[in-house]
Amino acid sequence: MKQRRPRQRKPSRQPKKRLAPAPPPGGQIGALPRRASNAALDPIGTAQGPLTLRSSGEGEGGLSADTTVMRAAQHLQMLSWIEVLEVLLVELPNKQGGIGHNLQPITKEDVEETTRAIAILKVQPVTPKAPDEAKAAASTLKKIGERLGTYLDTFLLEASKSAGKEFGKQLGRLPYWIPVWYVLMKIAQSAANWLG
Repeated sequence: MKQRRPRQRKPSRQPKKRLAPAPPPGGQIGALPRRASNAALDPIGTAQGPLTLRSSGEGEGGLSADTTVMRAAQHLQMLSWIEVLEVLLVELPNKQGGIGHNLQPITKEDVEETTRAIAILKVQPVTPKAPDEAKAAASTLKKIGERLGTYLDTFLLEASKSAGKEFGKQLGRLPYWIPVWYVLMKIAQSAANWLG
């Protein structure tokens, strides 16, 4: 019987020992080394110090560039949520209750108020020309959204108390109203952020 020859192991490599960094010339031991300059991050200045930023009242229309960019992003977010709500409102007439369901979570008057509020918010530019009207429109959408949220809470509470056939009938309406409530609250929130 032939015996195997033992394999030779590769020699293990020890990591090289690192030397302590040399102290900075004329500096203290333990002082941080000077980092490389980055023109994009380091302020440009004068011999007296860095240049200061403009105050918030000196920009175009009384806003700084950062504020304008943030406001534009919030405005765009609000408009995108409005588009979603418009699609959901198109489906609204098809979602009527059955016999004995006279109490609708959103009435025709609510739909009209919502449509008017959406129209007011959609025509406003990034810097609103009529901020009071925009705030009132956002408040209207929030009020309708909160009323719908109360309806949904009550519905789910009552549904948890009862079970069976009646719960199954009512459960079919829930997938429509939850997104409507969510979008209404998102529009109100993004409009409040946009209007500051």
